[in-house]
Amino acid sequence: MRPLNLKISAFGPYAGYCELALDKLGDNGLYLITGDTGTGKTTIFDAITFALFGEPSGNNRENSMLRSKYATCDTPTEVELIFLNGNKKYTIKRNPEYERPSKKGTGTTTQRADALLTLPDGHIITKTKDVNEEIKNILGIDREQFSQIAMIAQGAFLKLLLADTPKRIEIFREIFNTGYFRKLQDKLKDESIKISKEYGVGKASVTQYIKGILFDKNNPISVDVQKALDDQMLLPDVLQLIETLIKNDTDNAQALDTQLREIESKLTSVNIQISLAADYRKARKELEASINLMSQMQNNLDILKKDFDIKKENLALTERQKREIASIEAQYSEYDTLDSYQQDLNKAISLLDSYAKDVTEKEQNHKAMKDQLSTLEEELKTLSSSGENKIKLIEKQNQLSERKKTVDNLELEILSLRELKIQVEQAQNHYQHSKKEAEVLNQNYQTMNKAFLDAQAGILAQNLEEGTPCPVCGSLSHPSKAALSTKTPTEQELKDAESKSKIAAEKERNNSKTAGILVGRAKSEEASVMKKALTLFSGEKIEINESLDKKLKVLSNELQTSINNISTQILQLEKALARKDFLSDDIPKREQALDVMKDEIDNTIKNIAVVDERKDSLINQVDILRTKLKFGSKKQAEKAAKDISFIVDKAVNDYENSEKEFKTCESKIAELTGRIKQLTEELHSRPAPDYETLNNELKNLTDQKENIGSKLKMLHTNIDTNTRVRDNINEKSSQLNKLEERWGLVKSLSDTANGNLTGKEKIMLETYIQMTYFDRIINNANKKLLIMSDGQYELKRREVAENNRSQSGLELDVIDHYNGSTRSVKSLSGGESFKASLSLALGLSDEIQQSAGGIKLDTMFVDEGFGSLDEESLKQAIQALASLSGESRLVGIISHVGELKEKIDKQIVVTKQKSGGSKAEIIV
Repeated sequence: MRPLNLKISAFGPYAGYCELALDKLGDNGLYLITGDTGTGKTTIFDAITFALFGEPSGNNRENSMLRSKYATCDTPTEVELIFLNGNKKYTIKRNPEYERPSKKGTGTTTQRADALLTLPDGHIITKTKDVNEEIKNILGIDREQFSQIAMIAQGAFLKLLLADTPKRIEIFREIFNTGYFRKLQDKLKDESIKISKEYGVGKASVTQYIKGILFDKNNPISVDVQKALDDQMLLPDVLQLIETLIKNDTDNAQALDTQLREIESKLTSVNIQISLAADYRKARKELEASINLMSQMQNNLDILKKDFDIKKENLALTERQKREIASIEAQYSEYDTLDSYQQDLNKAISLLDSYAKDVTEKEQNHKAMKDQLSTLEEELKTLSSSGENKIKLIEKQNQLSERKKTVDNLELEILSLRELKIQVEQAQNHYQHSKKEAEVLNQNYQTMNKAFLDAQAGILAQNLEEGTPCPVCGSLSHPSKAALSTKTPTEQELKDAESKSKIAAEKERNNSKTAGILVGRAKSEEASVMKKALTLFSGEKIEINESLDKKLKVLSNELQTSINNISTQILQLEKALARKDFLSDDIPKREQALDVMKDEIDNTIKNIAVVDERKDSLINQVDILRTKLKFGSKKQAEKAAKDISFIVDKAVNDYENSEKEFKTCESKIAELTGRIKQLTEELHSRPAPDYETLNNELKNLTDQKENIGSKLKMLHTNIDTNTRVRDNINEKSSQLNKLEERWGLVKSLSDTANGNLTGKEKIMLETYIQMTYFDRIINNANKKLLIMSDGQYELKRREVAENNRSQSGLELDVIDHYNGSTRSVKSLSGGESFKASLSLALGLSDEIQQSAGGIKLDTMFVDEGFGSLDEESLKQAIQALASLSGESRLVGIISHVGELKEKIDKQIVVTKQKSGGSKAEIIV
C-alpha cells in the first residue's frame, strides 16, 4: 500500500485546507517530515490512518478530538486519501462526528461520521460499516496491525531491545495478544490454590471431627483417645479406636438396660403398695366425713319432720276448699243456662221491640242485614284489585328506590365536586404564582432590552458629529446624545432573559389552561348537581353547602321510610288477598243466611204472640236463677274457683316438697349408715400401711433408676456422637482422597504453565508462546542488522537462564562475529543500539506482515529517536534507513533534528501560522 495524495481539512492542528501530493516523493528512498514540536508532524500519519480505518493511529486521541480548534465555522473536518494497492488506485474520504453551525436558524447541529470509498472500477461504497469491511478486505490488516507495521517509534523499540523478560512479556502481550495464555496460567494457579484451600478445609474438618470424640476419662482406652485428639495417630487407627469406643459403650448400655428393667419391676410393685396405702387413707378419710355428715343429716331430719307435720295439717284443711270449688264448678252449667236465658230474653225483647214497630222497621232490619251483605260484597270487589294494587305498590317502591339512588349518587357527586374545587383552588394558586413569576421575568427582560437598546443608541451616538445627518432620524443637530451605559447587558444575557421570560409565559399559559379546564369541569359538575338538586327540591332555594347535605340526608331517610312503609303495605295486601279468598267462600253462605232471615221475619210477624209469651217465661226463669246463684256471672265464678284452686295447689305442692325432702333425708341417713358400716368393716379387715418405709423404698429405687438413666443417656450420647464422627470422617476421607488426586494434577499443570517446576527454568506458558514470536522477530531483524553492521552483529535469544529464581526465556544477547563473543545487548554503544533496535523494529514489522497473510506495505514512517544520536551514529542510522528504501520502500522520517534537513533532500515541512493553525508543504 502506497499513499499518492492526501487532503486534510480542519483536522487536528490544520485549521484550513491542506493537500499533500505524496506521489512527488517517489517510489523509494528517504524523505523527512520536519517542523517544530507540536506543529502536527505525526498528525500526517494520523490522517492517513484515519482515512483508512476511521480512527487515528494512537489510543490517546478520540474521534471527537480530531476537529481543529482553529477552524472556522464553515470549514468541514474531513480527510481524503488516494493510495495504490496491488497497482490499483483507490480513493477514500472520511469525516469524524463533530458539532457544526446549523444551516437553518441559529445554534449547532451534529455532523454525523461518514465514509466514501471509490474502487478502481469507479464503483462507490458508502456507509461507514461497509467501507471499513472493504478496506480490511483490500489491505488484509486492521488499524492496530497497520500502526505496528507502518509506524516505528524508535524510543519504544529501544525499550524493547533493552527490556528484561518481564518487560518483554508485557510488550509482546499487547502486540501478539497473548493475554489469553496468561489468563489460562492464572486460572490454573487460582484453581490449584482453590483446591489446596478446599483440601486444607477438609483436613481441618477431619481434625474437628476427631476433636468431637466423646469418651469416659476413667476408661483405660482414654490414653489412646488423647493421642488421637493430639493428632498423634494415623487416620485408620483413629477410625479403629472409634469403633472400639462404640462397641464398649454399646456393651455397657446393654448391661445397664438389664439393671434398669429390674429396678422398674421393683418400682411397679412398690407403686402398687403405695396405691393400696393411698386407698386405705382415702377410705379412712371418707369414714370420718360420713360420720360427720350423718350427724348433720339426723339434725336436719328432725327439722324436716316438724315441717312435714305442719304441711300435712295444712293439706287436711284443703278438703273443705276443694268441696267449695266443686260446689262452684257444679253451678257452671246453670251459669251457662242463665246466659242462654238472658240471651234468649234479649233476643225476644229485641224481636218484640222490632216487631212493635211497623213492618217498615222490620224491612229496615232486613235491609240492614242486606246492607251488611252488600258491604262484604263491596269489600270483595275492593279486594278483587288487591293483586293489581300489589303490582302498583311494587312499581312505586321501585320508583322510590330509584329516587333514593339518585339522592345517594348526588351525595357522591357533591363529594367529588368538593374535591374538584380543591383542585381548582390549587390550580389557580399555581396559575397566580406562575403569573407573578412571568411578570417579574418579563419586566426583567423589558428592563434589560431597554438597557440594551439604550446602549445601542449610546454606541451610535459616539460617532455622531454636528452637521452630519443622524442615520436614524436624519437630523443634522444632536443636542442631547444618548450616553453609553456601563451596566449594559450582553446580547447573550438578553437572549437568556428573553428565553426565561418566554418559558415563564408558556408556563403561565399552561397553568391558566389547566385552571380553566378544571374551572369548567367544576362549573359543569356544579350545574349538574344544582339541576339534580332542583329536581329533587323543586320550589326551594338550593345552595351547595351543609344545608343541602342535611336535606339530602333527610330526603334519603324519608325515601327509605317510604320504601319500608310500602313493603309493609305489600305485606298487608298479601293478607287482603287471603281475605278475598275467605270472602269468596263466606258471602254465598251469608246470602243463604239472608234468605233464611227473611223467612224468620215473616215467621216472627206471625209468631209475635208466641215470642211475647216466651219473653215473660224467660224473665221469670232468669229471676229464679239469679236468686239461686252466688256470683253474677260464670266468669266471676271461674275466677273465684281459680283463686281457691291456687291456694289448694300451693298447699299440696308444699306438702309434696316437704314429704320429698323428709324422705330424701331418711334415705340419705340409711345410705350413710350402710356406708359407715362398710368402711368400718373394710378398715378392720386389713392392717394399716407403713407409709415411711414405702416412701423410702420408692425414693431409693427412683434414685437408682435416675442414676442408671443418666449413665445410659451419656452412653447413648457417646454412641450417637462417635457414630456421627466415624461416618463424617469416612465421608470426608473419601472427599480428601479425590481432592488430593485432583490437586496433584492441577498443581502439576499450574507449576508447568507458570514456570514453577523445581529445578527447571522459570518459563511460563505465555512466555513460551512469545518465545516463538521472538525467535521469528530476531530472525527477521538479523537480516537487517547484519547488513547495517557489515556482518559484525547478530541478535540471539538467550537459551540458558542466569538462574532458576526469576522469570526467563525472553532475554536478548548479541553475537559479535569480529571477536566471536556473545554478550548482553545492554553492552552496545548508542549507534549500535540504534541499529539493533531499528532492526528489531523492522523485524517486528515483517513478522506482523507475515502473520497478516504476507501483507507488504511500500511506505513506512519512523517517528523521532534521532535527537540523542551523535554525528557518526546519525550517519549510520540514515545509511541503514537508506538501505531499507532500496527495497522499493519509501521511508518517512518524522523528526525536528536540524542535521537531518541537510542530509535528506525530499521533505514535508510543517509550520505554524500566525492564525494559530498549521500548514504543510512538500519540498523535493
